[in-house]
Amino acid sequence: MPKTLQRLEEELSLTEDKTEKAGILAQMTSLLAEHDHYKAIFCGSQALNLIRESDLPDIKVGVLNTLAESSRRAGEFTTARKYARLAAFIVRDCDLPDQEAKALNTLGICCWHLGDQNRALESYLRALEIRQRQGLDKAVAGLLNNIGGICMHLEDTELALGYYHRALKLKREHCSPMSISNTLNNIGVCYRRLGRYREALESFGEALQIRQIREEHQQVARCLANMGRVYMDMGNQSIALGFCLRARVLLGSGDKRYDLDLAILTVNVGEIYMRRGQVDLALKHAVKGLDTAEKVGDLNCVMNAFELLATIYDNLGYHGKASHYCSRADNAREQLQCVEAGRKLKAAKGSGSETPK
Repeated sequence: MPKTLQRLEEELSLTEDKTEKAGILAQMTSLLAEHDHYKAIFCGSQALNLIRESDLPDIKVGVLNTLAESSRRAGEFTTARKYARLAAFIVRDCDLPDQEAKALNTLGICCWHLGDQNRALESYLRALEIRQRQGLDKAVAGLLNNIGGICMHLEDTELALGYYHRALKLKREHCSPMSISNTLNNIGVCYRRLGRYREALESFGEALQIRQIREEHQQVARCLANMGRVYMDMGNQSIALGFCLRARVLLGSGDKRYDLDLAILTVNVGEIYMRRGQVDLALKHAVKGLDTAEKVGDLNCVMNAFELLATIYDNLGYHGKASHYCSRADNAREQLQCVEAGRKLKAAKGSGSETPK
């Protein structure tokens, strides 16, 4: 890749033609998108400025899509959404189905992250129609999986399960083992929500086999933890504890990337000990889980830890402490609601139709 990029940079320095410059910059943007998001954004912005007033929709849409994807990968979801919207607007009057589907898919991802689930769903469904017409089963599988995730967020578990199963059928034929395991895991979560525990364990178990072969420790731990939660729901705390402790061993390497998983798992283990009547161990894990959750800054896990501590202290007869942690759990819940409301407000403010200049 460096030689190709160097060659393009040399070509760029030798031409004065705006259209040629834009084309070269567009190629550079595509090359850099996977490796250097910010440099890709810089090159793409230069290309866009050169052709902003020109009638070159194919180049313009291609650059906008790459800018959207690079911005998304850099975590700049509001900016990425703007570029994706511009691409989707321009492409409506052109016969560029591949670029349209790319724009809609990126738009769906950005709306999802910005809390605008309904617009995310709308974008994914439009992209799905295009990919189905094109017969691109791998892309269809990814979109079906994403739509399932939105349905889960909107608490329509049955509908989510249907999309996940459709995705899984295509993924078994066209996608990588890890991609298959991710959808199997999602299916397991659906089954658990529906109380279909045997089917949940089967889905998590198949996902676990794939992840163990590939030695994806964090993903293996997540499957083990999910299976532990199913056994918790079934009332078998001993087996649940075994799965969660196995998961904790995998996450105990000190890798900071695992801290949130470890915090959630530690609180879950505390809950299991509480159900088993081992209050001292429950308290130890609740405190440790809370400490890690606060360091990570995950409000949901913090709230769960507070709730567990309230239950523990109430059980021990320390009702004042129990009331204190109940209040802290309520405060964390209110903060979560405020964060979600803020995301929705931000999404609504930026949801107007944007047209290219």
